[in-house]
Amino acid sequence: MSLPNLSTRTCADGRNAPSPEAFDAHHEHIRRGDIIGVTGFPARTKAGELSLQVSEVKLLAPCLHQLPGREGLVDLETRYRKRYLDLIMNHDTRDVFITRSKVVNYIRKFLDNLGFMEVSTAG
Repeated sequence: MSLPNLSTRTCADGRNAPSPEAFDAHHEHIRRGDIIGVTGFPARTKAGELSLQVSEVKLLAPCLHQLPGREGLVDLETRYRKRYLDLIMNHDTRDVFITRSKVVNYIRKFLDNLGFMEVSTAG
């Protein structure tokens, strides 16, 4: 299952693991912010929420710097200085950037189809 431009929260459940030792061995190196790959089968929770019964977890890319906690980025200067972190932590900021990119691309294609040429100027 691939979810482009989306992130999900996962909750590890040791009941699906072959043994508690295997569960601990697989999950002791996974931290918040890591990019992981999971395999399993879709299921529904008791509340009816779509879920994934995970059978395997693989660490794809570790998070080298700890992400901010639940409060997120509250300092405005940090949000502007570390824009990459703002895009990871704030969905509203990411949505604005995605929308802006789509608008700029649409205008660029529209003008290109009319025969206009894009020129970069110094300054």
